[in-house]
Amino acid sequence: MADDATNEEEVPGAKKSKTLLFVIIGVVLLGVAAGAFILLSGGGEEGGGKPRKSRHRGAGLGPTVPMANLVVNLNEPGGTRYLKMGVVMEMGAPLNEKETTLTIKVRDRMIVYLSGLKSSEVLSTQAKVKIKEALKKIANEVFGSGSVEEVYIKEFVLQ
Repeated sequence: MADDATNEEEVPGAKKSKTLLFVIIGVVLLGVAAGAFILLSGGGEEGGGKPRKSRHRGAGLGPTVPMANLVVNLNEPGGTRYLKMGVVMEMGAPLNEKETTLTIKVRDRMIVYLSGLKSSEVLSTQAKVKIKEALKKIANEVFGSGSVEEVYIKEFVLQ
């Protein structure tokens, strides 16, 4: 009987701690979702509702364009190595409708460039910096000079 009384006393406390845990998890998930929305929507607008024209170092990200993962066979004998790369482009200004359709052309050119590389050309840190610069150049050739301010690697798998 004493055990029953102890169990009854512990249950309300356990319910309160479980409720608190669910509330904390909910708040954290809401914060993550809000952050992801802001990041994917381009960071919002500044200066009285006008779209941002350029970004200043240290001021955060400008509008971003996440690309679908690029998966290519590398230029190796037998085609046995491949690269999977996730890329996000930071733009100087949000894309308009016409520019949004150009992302297909950018993706195509990025895939052609990456598939011409050998595994030895992608392994080092310097190689990744070179690849980022090449992808930025490719994107600026399509969107127009200076449109892409930075290319970020969000995933990089060589197998």
